[in-house]
Amino acid sequence: MTDWDIDPEGVSRVLQATYDEALKLETYAGNYTSYLQGAAGNAGGMIADALNGFAIAYNGSFNAIAAQIIASMTGAKDATIAYLEGHQEMALTAARNANGVFDREHEVAERKSEEQMKTREAERPEPEAPSTGHGKIERSDKLDRIGGEEEGPTEPYTGTGGKSTVDSGTTPGGAA
Repeated sequence: MTDWDIDPEGVSRVLQATYDEALKLETYAGNYTSYLQGAAGNAGGMIADALNGFAIAYNGSFNAIAAQIIASMTGAKDATIAYLEGHQEMALTAARNANGVFDREHEVAERKSEEQMKTREAERPEPEAPSTGHGKIERSDKLDRIGGEEEGPTEPYTGTGGKSTVDSGTTPGGAA
């Protein structure tokens, strides 16, 4: 069997660094939206329509990127917690089985262990989700529900708070 040794503080540092880098995507998304709108506004006509089509076609990719980042971070956090809780439970089970007797001492140790796990759970900071708005990735309370009731963003990612990513002021075919 493989010998695992997960360092919770190390996992926390990596998750924080990943989160910090993911926040930069908000800036990039805002820039992308501004550049795309500027190009469409200056080009007009068919080019504006093509840029709008591009934005619509790749909207799902932006959603998938944001969802994958959140899912990866949540998976690493949940796996670490499960490992630590499982490790503690296995140690208690081994101690109980060593004598084949569950005595008062083990009961006290188990209660103390459960209290420590609850305290650790209560003290563990959750990463803050990026805010919503112009050029922002919407995550809010969905961070802990990846793989649960909701998967990934439910609204298309436009980087403009739900508005069209390209507004050239023209109709298809180039008429103003």
